[in-house]
Amino acid sequence: MRIDLLDPAVLRTYSARPEYLKEVVTANSSRKHIVIDEIQKLPELLEVVHLLIECKT
Repeated sequence: MRIDLLDPAVLRTYSARPEYLKEVVTANSSRKHIVIDEIQKLPELLEVVHLLIECKT
């Protein structure tokens, strides 16, 4: 799965609700890899990524 933050619609979605990433990951739990392209555009997502990593361990 690939989340491309260069897409303005995708960027708006995650900007409005960074925690939406958790919902997406949960809904796609069968996927082993999720790539977030251009994450530097939305550093708030890194907090959610960190939370997801901590929940997995």
